[in-house]
Amino acid sequence: MDPITAAAHMIAASQASVSKAVYIYDNETDTFRLSAKDVPKYASRLNSRFAMFLSWPDDELVGFEISQFSRLLHRMRQLPAFSILFTDSTVKITHSVDAALLDTGTAEPCDLATDDGQINSIHLLLKKYRLEESTINLDSMTLCNA
Repeated sequence: MDPITAAAHMIAASQASVSKAVYIYDNETDTFRLSAKDVPKYASRLNSRFAMFLSWPDDELVGFEISQFSRLLHRMRQLPAFSILFTDSTVKITHSVDAALLDTGTAEPCDLATDDGQINSIHLLLKKYRLEESTINLDSMTLCNA
């Protein structure tokens, strides 16, 4: 295979993998989950709301989960600093991720065990899968690509 064809195949393969990100809101567990790759993975909990999914055995970030998601959105809407991030029916996924990283889900002060590298890797994952401008429809709890 010539180099141009090989490069075209590599680009097509990387674009195909980008489109495989799966996002689900589970109403029963009130959990929002994004899974970028269907690979063996394990969860690493950052706080009571946020868990990262890391591939096994190479620890690549391949997704995340936000627990008590509708409660988090409700709390965000009640706080003036966050309420401006909402439209009538949507909120950006990046704002939800940031709020989940900061909110422990309790009245206790936030214990941010996360470092800047972890937060950046989560935002890079959203960017890689072209989700950084995506919004969550608050009525249907679905992800709307920008």
